[in-house]
Amino acid sequence: MYYPVPKIVRDFVVANRKLWRGKKVFVIATMGLFSGDGSGMLGRLLKSYGAEVTGGLHLKMPDSIADEKALKRPLDKNKELVRQAGQNNVP
Repeated sequence: MYYPVPKIVRDFVVANRKLWRGKKVFVIATMGLFSGDGSGMLGRLLKSYGAEVTGGLHLKMPDSIADEKALKRPLDKNKELVRQAGQNNVP
């Protein structure tokens, strides 16, 4: 699957491209049902501006798409996702 970096994030990275040179970056991408390649795509973009990408992580979180019923979960399921995400140890 292919999912682009959100426009607001891409615009920020591009507008601040000089900032990334020589910086160590660990990319975290949130996901709903599936992850695509969000952290990989952002990592490659940052690398093209000179960042040293140390790794990436897709973190399952409640979905933020409000108009798609197929992606909705009950509140208790969303709370459980957030609780489980809090147990992940990110380096």
